[in-house]
Amino acid sequence: MCMSVVKVTRKFQVTIPECVRRVVGIKVGDRVLVEYDEEADVIKVRLLRPKKRRRFKLGRKLSVEDVERAIGEGLKQCLDSSGR
Repeated sequence: MCMSVVKVTRKFQVTIPECVRRVVGIKVGDRVLVEYDEEADVIKVRLLRPKKRRRFKLGRKLSVEDVERAIGEGLKQCLDSSGR
């Protein structure tokens, strides 16, 4: 078990100890959820794991023009279906 006492700064920031970061797998840029459990009278910090993004393989690289054309077509479809 990894335990450390940490100090709260004047901006109410704390540093997550290295042993906890290593065990949990927290890296720079990760997001954590901080919540207070009234029943247990504890503060919980949980790593928010990013959801896997769905990817499609097209079999070719897209050019900027391809992307802009697709955005334009999608916008046109959206506007047409909304009755505008």
